Amino acid sequence: MAESKAQAQTPSEMAQDPFASPVISRRSSLRANQSEPSSGDSTASLRESNVLPGDEDRERDRQIQAEAQRRQTEEELANATSYLASQQRPRNHYRSYTRSGPSTPTSASFANIPTPYSVMSTHTNSPAVSFVPLPGSNSANASSTAIRKAPAPRMRSTLLPALMHRPALSFLTEKKDNADNDPTNPYKDPTHSEVPKPWLQKPSPRILISYLMVYGMILLGFGAGALQCYFTYRDVKYNRMDRAQLCKVFEDDFSDGPEAWKNRWFREVDMSGFGNGQFEMTTSSDKNVYVEDGKLWLMPTLTAESLGDSGWNNVFGGDTGVYTYNITDCTFNQTAKDAGFIDNPKGGGKIFDYDGYARACSATANSTAGTIIPPVQSARISTKFFNGTERGEKGSVKYGRVEVRAKMPRGDWLWPAIWMLPTDDAYGSWPRSGEIDIVESRGNDLRYTNRGRNYVQGALNWGPTPALNGVGKSYSWWSDKRKGFDEGFHTYVLEWTPSWIRIYVDTRLHTLLEIKFDHPFFERGDFPSTIINSTTGALEQLADPWASSGQSAKNRWSAPFDKDFYLILNVAVGGTNGWFPEVQGNKPWFNSNGRDGAMRDFALAKERWLPSWGTGQSRAMVVDYVRMYERCSA
Repeated sequence: MAESKAQAQTPSEMAQDPFASPVISRRSSLRANQSEPSSGDSTASLRESNVLPGDEDRERDRQIQAEAQRRQTEEELANATSYLASQQRPRNHYRSYTRSGPSTPTSASFANIPTPYSVMSTHTNSPAVSFVPLPGSNSANASSTAIRKAPAPRMRSTLLPALMHRPALSFLTEKKDNADNDPTNPYKDPTHSEVPKPWLQKPSPRILISYLMVYGMILLGFGAGALQCYFTYRDVKYNRMDRAQLCKVFEDDFSDGPEAWKNRWFREVDMSGFGNGQFEMTTSSDKNVYVEDGKLWLMPTLTAESLGDSGWNNVFGGDTGVYTYNITDCTFNQTAKDAGFIDNPKGGGKIFDYDGYARACSATANSTAGTIIPPVQSARISTKFFNGTERGEKGSVKYGRVEVRAKMPRGDWLWPAIWMLPTDDAYGSWPRSGEIDIVESRGNDLRYTNRGRNYVQGALNWGPTPALNGVGKSYSWWSDKRKGFDEGFHTYVLEWTPSWIRIYVDTRLHTLLEIKFDHPFFERGDFPSTIINSTTGALEQLADPWASSGQSAKNRWSAPFDKDFYLILNVAVGGTNGWFPEVQGNKPWFNSNGRDGAMRDFALAKERWLPSWGTGQSRAMVVDYVRMYERCSA
């Protein structure tokens, strides 16, 4: 139907609508031109081209009209392409391109009119269009109706028509010239005189001031850093105990055998909790403190191991529900103030503190009352009663140096400590007379959220009452982010002068704590002016416990740390004083429950914390040596 309809069109109709003629490919057009008859057979030629001898004028008009239409089309395409070239378009968007179409079927000289096509139509899997052969063409030159493979798409520039027809770009040149002549155009090309030359202009004073401020602050920072380094170097250089003349007053490297150390150290036997609500009882048993391989071991063990087959059951009350445990070598009379005698609350002299003795030397487990025996046995030793076998030896120091090389224990809720207490409570009961904590730690692993065994802490305890302890203003710590202090030996050092106290680990670069005695401790504590007497309930004026009319103000700045202190080594377990705070590390007890309730909860959770102690000696604090020095007298 399409073929017969195309042959029925007249030449005039085809001239008026050049796009209505059948479309043929360029290859088919070339074949038709090659098969045209010779010029001698003009009749056949006119017949094949559908042109009669009487239609020459009409043919000429048609060609002129076609030529004008071709030029108009090319001009429109050139203008459109130039406009598109000036627009900003996304690169990944499918758009139509233009290409030259096949020759018209009416004449070999007919213009090739560009026809639009889409890049989608050039897909390699798309079938080619079948074309209808021209009238009069033989079958050999006829267009093939078979599906042919389309050529691969090529990159075509949309600027090509505009470059081929440069006169069409004249409007752009004219627009640019007009833009340069417009003084309000921001895109106007600057002239030679209008090119900015900032290096020829005088800088603004504000710019100069800003530069001076920046570089001035940099220089000021370098200067301050240099001064800080100098003063730190000066302090370390001139405030070093090893530059002073020191005399050794105590030393023990535990190389004299398993029994010699007992002549230097006092083993405390007590189960009162030592004022911290601790869960262990300290013993003199060789299972808890002993010398082996030239080192001192402080080893915590379960109390049930010393109570027979029903030991763990007896910790909670035994078969009868009540079980009493007494320690015959209790040291309460030796360690308590005034040998255990206290002021008679009813007046009239002193009486023995039987309640204190019972708490220190005996414990009763009652399943009904919920009380238990301390579930852990450990060790606490000190140099308090060492008077020396040679001249100058003693177990305490005042203004000197203390060195302890030790390895911390491993295990949840273990509390190792190397610390000092005053030999005499010159300023009153604790903490008035002070306490020096050279090192304290926790046996919990590195994941413990309140500083585990990879932390060691140093502190000073002081204050007019236990509730007003100023330790919060005088403590600090050192940490190792990769391993704990239970994995090797470290040297813990105290340096102490009338002007300052310094505590460090291994080297002064690892300083835990440094306190300078540059003003009185009572002022340092910022204590309230009045307190309530816990005995009478009356409101009283808070007095400075370190004031003395016999000393100048400056000489009192080191009080209460101006007296002799002795050394203590111990491994505690748990407690209710806050060293192990609430809701940290899956703690199995609450401090608010008191010592009896907290200790019972701790014992019931044995399966949670005991595996972390291990089966070997890793739960022990191991001491390599202890050395104490004091300033030599004149």
